[in-house]
Amino acid sequence: MESKRQQKFAGVIQQDLAAIFQREGMNFLPNTLITITKVRTTPDLGIARVFLSFFNGTNNEQALQTIKLHSSEIRYKLGKQIK
Repeated sequence: MESKRQQKFAGVIQQDLAAIFQREGMNFLPNTLITITKVRTTPDLGIARVFLSFFNGTNNEQALQTIKLHSSEIRYKLGKQIK
């Protein structure tokens, strides 16, 4: 079971990532809606696992690979937004 702190931090990450994908998701995957379904964090808040779903995309595996390619850029923007 997650602590309240983990749940709160996961909620912040989910909201901020949703805003990033809403603003810049078309740069990564045109004509695809990216939704963050769940965020799980470790007890020390060092690692966050993000669960995504894709709508209007033809190939989910290819979409996931594209997100992984841009992961450093997404992490950078998330870090700037969370601080």
